[in-house]
Amino acid sequence: MAGGVMSTMGGGKFGHGFTSAAGTQLSSVMVDQIGNGAASYKAHRIIAAAVVGGTIAEVTGGKFANGAMTGAFSRAFNDEGHDQERGGGGGPTSDYPDFRIPAKYRQALDLINVEAAFDFLYPLNADSAYFDTEFGAIFSKDNTVHTGIPIGDGKIGFQHSGVGFIRQTSGYRFRIVGIDGRFMAHTHGGSGADRHLFSPDDIRISKGGNMPVFMTDYKGDFRVYLPSMSERTFIGITLCTSCVPTAR
Repeated sequence: MAGGVMSTMGGGKFGHGFTSAAGTQLSSVMVDQIGNGAASYKAHRIIAAAVVGGTIAEVTGGKFANGAMTGAFSRAFNDEGHDQERGGGGGPTSDYPDFRIPAKYRQALDLINVEAAFDFLYPLNADSAYFDTEFGAIFSKDNTVHTGIPIGDGKIGFQHSGVGFIRQTSGYRFRIVGIDGRFMAHTHGGSGADRHLFSPDDIRISKGGNMPVFMTDYKGDFRVYLPSMSERTFIGITLCTSCVPTAR
């Protein structure tokens, strides 16, 4: 059922999301064969699942982007997640780029969150650039995933999940309520002025929720903004360059 719920949260119809998730699961036997199941081919399998989910959604009258996101979620958090629990493949970090984390931020930036955000964004970035729209989610500390929904101008919001801001008289001026966030991960759509930078809203979520915000852009770069950073550090930390797909 999660596939249908996720598609609805993403602005699609429940049936299209359920069909995409079911189709992705039915094709999982073939997808499993990519790279003979090796951990170093995990990203390839997630991309294949995204393509399958998007194609099924489009054929059945839905949106390719919503189906792709549902398919990618289904693969990443069901098949690949179970494989990691069984200890399969070539180790937990064998298929990741060499993330460049400055020494002074290593204690504040959990590598598990970096890898989880990268896994989530990798299959979505090319479609984000193609459709010029954001995809993203807030991952809670209780392992709940709150998917953002379109709110216009290619952006996403989380108000539907009960997420909001209240003003504070001490510390940072806003605090997120309605969610205990572990991190947020999102794409930034197609090319354009400042699309490679974190927006004021991204920074507000990071500081207000006291959590890292990860982002990929149209150039294929993967970045993170941490709540301890200045509000004017719009570039954040570049964890890797040209490391995620940029074209369909």
